[in-house]
Order: sequence, then C-alpha cells, then structure tokens
Amino acid sequence: MSSEPEQNQSPELKPAIRVLTWFTVCYLFSLVNYIGTSQGLWFWFYAFVRPAWCVPNWAITPVWTILYGLIGWAAWDIWNAPPDNERKVALISFGALLSVNAIWPWLYFSLHWVVASLVAVGLHFVLSIVTAVLFSRVKSRSGYMAIPFLAWSGYLMILYIVVWKLNK
Repeated sequence: MSSEPEQNQSPELKPAIRVLTWFTVCYLFSLVNYIGTSQGLWFWFYAFVRPAWCVPNWAITPVWTILYGLIGWAAWDIWNAPPDNERKVALISFGALLSVNAIWPWLYFSLHWVVASLVAVGLHFVLSIVTAVLFSRVKSRSGYMAIPFLAWSGYLMILYIVVWKLNK
C-alpha cells in the first residue's frame, strides 16, 4: 500500500528535485567564490583606491545571490530541453563559467595575483557571453536569464581593470 502513494508522488517531485539540485550546485560554486572573496576583500581590496561607481559593500552578497539563482534556473531550463549537441555544449560552457567564477576570487582576493585574476575575469566575461548565446540557442528565455550574469561579469571586468590601473 505504501508504495502506491510514492509512485504517485514521484513524478511530481522529480522536477522539484532537479531544480533544487541545480540551485544547490550553483550555490556551492557561489560558496567557493565567497570564501575566496572573503580572504582579502575587507583588508586588501577595500584598502585600494576605487572608482566612485564601485559596488557598495552591502550589495555584493544580494547581487551574487540573485545572479546565481537566475543562472541556476536558466541552466535547469537548459537541462530540461531535449537532449542534443547544442544543449550539451551549452551545459559544458555553463560548467566552465561556474568553475572560472569560483577560481578568480581566490586568485585576486586570496593570493593577490592581480594579473592572473584579470585574465581569469576576462575569461569569465567571455564565458558569460558564450554561455548566454548558447543558452539562447537552446531556449530563448534561458538566454535572457543569463544576461544579468553577463552584465555583472562585464562590470566586474571593467572594475578590476580600473582598480588595477588606479593602484599601480
């Protein structure tokens, strides 16, 4: 008797479990990013001369939380698309984007390898563009959901180049 309700609930739970899995994966990468950022954000980065348009301290966590949620939802949407080569390439690009996004804060904030981190941030920006384009080819709404992540990536790239030049 107990197996019958489980069978009825199982198909309904599968989409929820999949979306929660995608969010969990994204937020785990976000946690790695946060730990790397926190290693030098407060005592190293904020000691630099920064442009007036630098993001305020209080905005960093909410912005990343929203961005990871959007990109996670977009990736979940892509995952649910019919399997084909475009979907596969889009998800590989997404994985590369998450990986670079988890690594560059460690290079910049923790290790203080400014030039290496600028290269990584540039790669992050390129992967953001590629991922948004690939997502839009699979599902247009996923491409649209990737645009804020892309915009933030471009902002960060410009910000870190300007901070580097101001503090040479």
